Amino acid sequence: MDRPGGAWCTSRRDALGPAAYRSNGRHVWSRAFPLEFTSFINANGLATDRSGNIALAATLRGAVFLGSRIATADSSVVLIQFDARGNAQWVFEELQFGTSGGVAVDSEGNLYLAGTLITDLFEPWDFLPFVSRFSPSGSRLWRRLLETAFGEANAIGVHGDLGWQ
Repeated sequence: MDRPGGAWCTSRRDALGPAAYRSNGRHVWSRAFPLEFTSFINANGLATDRSGNIALAATLRGAVFLGSRIATADSSVVLIQFDARGNAQWVFEELQFGTSGGVAVDSEGNLYLAGTLITDLFEPWDFLPFVSRFSPSGSRLWRRLLETAFGEANAIGVHGDLGWQ
């Protein structure tokens, strides 16, 4: 992919469809990863790193078949890393109910995922915003929750550590 290029992701009733384009708009590749019957996926955020890898933040219920990998979740947050050719490299599946927000990449290739955890199936619900940091290989390094009864995290940006300890 030339820089700056672009990535695009669609989700529909039966498939997840990431794609990549060159900066001039020329199509590079696209994929269609099928969903298990009655599954749904809502793609909420994309980020690319210096190598052209694409990170996708989504909310998944059911399963999506990603070639040699399968992502499964029960109305939960998933983070999927694709390589520059659109092959799934790794998948992180949150074990709690929730919705994904945005995803960002720092200069070292670490990923930051924002989202909201839903703590109960019945009222009163608690909506807890969170941010998680992942290594380039997909290991979650940490997760921070904002302790509140009702909140959401829908987007995230990264710009160094600003000297914070």
